[in-house]
Amino acid sequence: MALTLTNIRADPVTVRFMAGGDTHDINLGPGESSEEACDKGCLLTLADGTEQTFLPEDHVLINRDGFALAE
Repeated sequence: MALTLTNIRADPVTVRFMAGGDTHDINLGPGESSEEACDKGCLLTLADGTEQTFLPEDHVLINRDGFALAE
């Protein structure tokens, strides 16, 4: 399954993605989205240290305050 990330901020954002043995940075411009393989859960971390664990079926919105789930 894939986790979807969408940047709803007005500025670019970099998110560190960790799932299993995979760790990489995802760079998203305003309004951009990315799908990432996430089998059992994954940890997302913003540059300010905000981090949260999400499930594969989640659609994560990145906003000024951190992370939110799309409804």
